[in-house]
Amino acid sequence: MKYLCFLVPVFLLIGCKTQKENTTHSTLRRNQLEGTVLEVVKRISRKSQETVSEYFLKLNDENYYIKFNEGYVTKLEIKKHLKQKIIIKGEIKTGKWEKDKPGSISKGTPPKKARVGKYIVIYKIYD
Repeated sequence: MKYLCFLVPVFLLIGCKTQKENTTHSTLRRNQLEGTVLEVVKRISRKSQETVSEYFLKLNDENYYIKFNEGYVTKLEIKKHLKQKIIIKGEIKTGKWEKDKPGSISKGTPPKKARVGKYIVIYKIYD
């Protein structure tokens, strides 16, 4: 009985300590990332005078190209969050950013190779 009175408070202290440690972890869940949306103007179209932009998500001082055709988020949704910190559900992948573009035989231009590297696919933006 003496030992029981001693062991019960010890177990309670250990249980409380581990519970506090769990609450100090980040509130981001699996596949949730927090970053800042950046826009890079690639070029201005001569015919329609529209700007062609690319979008990147800055995570931990590294910029990741946002690949829209694999995710569920549109460019319009991303434009709403320019230069803002957002929390997203997504994943970082490695591969081609875009398709290879064929060259022109008549003009003699070689095919353009697609850019390759790390990119991010966004499935959802949390408000």
